[in-house]
Amino acid sequence: MIGLASLGCTELELKRLGQIYWFTIEFGLCREPEGTRIFGAGILGSVSEMEYALSETPKTFALDLLDIAQNHMYNEISAVQPYYFVAESFVNAKEQIADYIDQIYKPFNVSFNEQDSSIVVDRRIKTR
Repeated sequence: MIGLASLGCTELELKRLGQIYWFTIEFGLCREPEGTRIFGAGILGSVSEMEYALSETPKTFALDLLDIAQNHMYNEISAVQPYYFVAESFVNAKEQIADYIDQIYKPFNVSFNEQDSSIVVDRRIKTR
């Protein structure tokens, strides 16, 4: 969703989508009935980051994509993250991302058709 949303957006919105990607797809956490779970690939790529992310040490905040987009920059990838955003569930994280993307103004919209695995553009795109 984030990759498709980046097509045709402004540089500012591209930066914001990058920040959302960082704090969700790379370093996201979610609450599940069994407890806090990791869904970020950047966390899963490091045993020490996994242990740290699930400990009481880092700061955690409720997942708020508008706050992430406007107020948070990427952290250094080679060090454990100083804080994480936690979604109420994995489904909730996906819904929040979809809702954020729906608010982006672009000259065209792109979606993925799951039935035939195709990319659909909702209008003609002018080329040079």
